Amino acid sequence: MPQTAKMVSPSPSEGENGYNLVIFKKKKKKKGKKIEIGIQGGNTNKSKDQFSNCNPLRNCENKVPWKTHHVVNGTSKKEADNKNWRNTEHQENNVVLARIDSNNWRNTSKKHKETNNMVLTRIQKPADEDAIRAALKFKFKFPEKLKAALGAATLELNHQCQFVVGKEAVPSHRIQELKKILQKNGLPGWLEWLQGHRGWVMQTHKDPYLEYHRNLHQAYTDKIKMLLKEVDDDKKKILKSLYFKQDPLTQENGGITLKGERQNTQTIWKKVSNNQSLQDAVGMIRPFLEVIKYFIFDYYHKWTSLPWLTNITKAECRERLDRVSRLVCTLLRNSNWGPDGPVHWAAHPPLNSYPRSVVTPAIMEELVVGVANILSCLFLVPYPITVSNLDGVQKLLTTVSPCGFATAQSGVSSSKNSKKMTGKGSANHHPRSPSSDPVKDVIIELTGLSIDD
Repeated sequence: MPQTAKMVSPSPSEGENGYNLVIFKKKKKKKGKKIEIGIQGGNTNKSKDQFSNCNPLRNCENKVPWKTHHVVNGTSKKEADNKNWRNTEHQENNVVLARIDSNNWRNTSKKHKETNNMVLTRIQKPADEDAIRAALKFKFKFPEKLKAALGAATLELNHQCQFVVGKEAVPSHRIQELKKILQKNGLPGWLEWLQGHRGWVMQTHKDPYLEYHRNLHQAYTDKIKMLLKEVDDDKKKILKSLYFKQDPLTQENGGITLKGERQNTQTIWKKVSNNQSLQDAVGMIRPFLEVIKYFIFDYYHKWTSLPWLTNITKAECRERLDRVSRLVCTLLRNSNWGPDGPVHWAAHPPLNSYPRSVVTPAIMEELVVGVANILSCLFLVPYPITVSNLDGVQKLLTTVSPCGFATAQSGVSSSKNSKKMTGKGSANHHPRSPSSDPVKDVIIELTGLSIDD
């Protein structure tokens, strides 16, 4: 038996947003005797005026009493009764399969739209969601890197506080750039950066970072000067490039004679004094990082090893250079990627045309730790020491040797460490014989550090 499905409007008790999915059953006809008017009374006349021939005094079984049809709101009572009967019959013979909420249609459409979006990252709490949504409407104010990564796509913040973008709208190679930028949304000043604010803002004191810059500079200077006395002329030329500024006329570094007169030599990384600002300290370290980046990426003068470290293999040099490359590139990032540029802000006044930078303690600690790890990879043997915080930097500056035993504060090895270096240290045991191929001590010499220029 064929059945038909149809959505029927809900009854008042079912609410305004409900619909029933029903199947109509075909109603069976009831069997019975068909009665034709006029046959049972013996009257075979089937004309329309058969009722007029009936004698009103006789008991006429075929007489149908007349009923007045009342009209209500333009519909007769008979028609209304028939309509209600049909509705009642259909409802009694229907099987309700499921109830459809009209709101589900809107929710399904919304979810279908969201499935076509790619989630990039989530906003970090606490955050002003309304302010972020308002800023996303003004795409023309975004920094250039963010606009280039988005292209023609639209960046949105969904109801789950997630940054989403159309899957087909952004090229695949741009997705990582967007994630890299948007994952910084919890940083101080990120909202202002997104809104197109410019310049840099200082949100930290110069202490203790200024002192760390001074101590790192002293360690770097002592190491370069020691190596310049020990290495050959070819290696000296490379080391001078890491220490002296290049003369613009002769394209040489340090100790240059021009027209019979010795020129004044200037270092690429100048030591900051106690009365200078944090901007001065950061600005002075940038040339040193730029020169290192040159030797890492230049096609003609690219470093393949660290020639002044004669007791490590080329493979170990390659690993160190790869790490130095990552550190330098990270520290030299600009504010196009977010408000957390460690170095570039110091080369400009607070009011400048570059995207907003915010100088925070976390950014300054990142710079100090990064510089310490760079110096460790460039000069410390046999193994570089990796630090991750300011306490680690302090230990690196006070305890440095090939095995980590000598202390710069005392200038001599402790008795406990001396025993490890000479055997058990007992009078009955002779010190261990020196190696047949001794390796020169090419560590960072930090003995007798002074914070004075």
